[in-house]
Amino acid sequence: WHVRPEDYRDCKDANEILMKYGVDGIRQCIENAEHEMDEHIIRMADVTPIDLAHMEHYSSGFTQLDKLIGGFYFGQVILLTGKRGKGKSTLASQFLCRALCNGYTCFAYSGEMTHPSFREWMDRQLAGPDNLVQVKSDNDKVDWTVKDWKRNRLHDWYYHTMWLHDERSVSGDETSTLMSTVERAVKEYGIRVVLLDNLMTALEDDKNADLNRMQSNFVRGLARIARAYNVIIFLVAHPRKRKGDITDFDADDVMGSGNITNAVDVVLQYDDAPDRFGKPDRLLAVKKNRLTGDVSDGIALWFDPKSKRITERKDDFSWETDRQLYIDVTDSEEVPW
Repeated sequence: WHVRPEDYRDCKDANEILMKYGVDGIRQCIENAEHEMDEHIIRMADVTPIDLAHMEHYSSGFTQLDKLIGGFYFGQVILLTGKRGKGKSTLASQFLCRALCNGYTCFAYSGEMTHPSFREWMDRQLAGPDNLVQVKSDNDKVDWTVKDWKRNRLHDWYYHTMWLHDERSVSGDETSTLMSTVERAVKEYGIRVVLLDNLMTALEDDKNADLNRMQSNFVRGLARIARAYNVIIFLVAHPRKRKGDITDFDADDVMGSGNITNAVDVVLQYDDAPDRFGKPDRLLAVKKNRLTGDVSDGIALWFDPKSKRITERKDDFSWETDRQLYIDVTDSEEVPW
């Protein structure tokens, strides 16, 4: 409780009030005193209820995943895990493609891929299988790349909306540098969707530090940025080495501190499909879903090595012909297909 400023009547304290205005002056101060709420306490009735229908989000591109988590909601940290070499980075970059095609400005950090490799990967996903040509190296290895005219259109299309972290600028404490770079990019470049691939490469510089504490602080910092600026942050992390398949995995099997999965909003696992699920290339599992609570062990997905695209429909990798996957995309010239 505190005395209202006007009840001091130009006096500095209670003694002066008593001397000038007597007991009645003191009584007035006490009776008119106001309760001051603690800055860390609010009334629950003043909290705006969740309205999923009107919360900003975009489609993941996978119908079954959207049914479970509602799409990707802004203000969330989404952790993507799975065994090494199974395509976590590919799936993560595809989620960025979805964001770009819905008009959002994106930022990516890749601790494992060079800038040209990262661009080639995303260009092939954005261009699609019908806009690729075969190339042959000196040792006769055949691969695919984007047609020149299509790459030029992509360049112009995402020139102002796709940004990368420049690892050449890193010196000293990479963790704090990366964190501050993400926040600065959000504030100064209008970034709405962030990809950090992956957690270990972002934290591996300081060999003498408490890695678990670094991980916890880093992920909590990401959660603060996501909520403070209403952005989506995708974070790639490896799981602990373990036996069993995707259905035996839970959120606590992510490598590192248990605080990591406590701090994030969604945990997705992308891994091999057990035989009992048939013959899809991979399964995508929802292991944590803070917003709605719905989880699943079995969303079947297929992968196209040519375009690097991942879909729910075997042998059908033409996103641009399926309008429900890009619900916010029109046929305007702004979209590069």
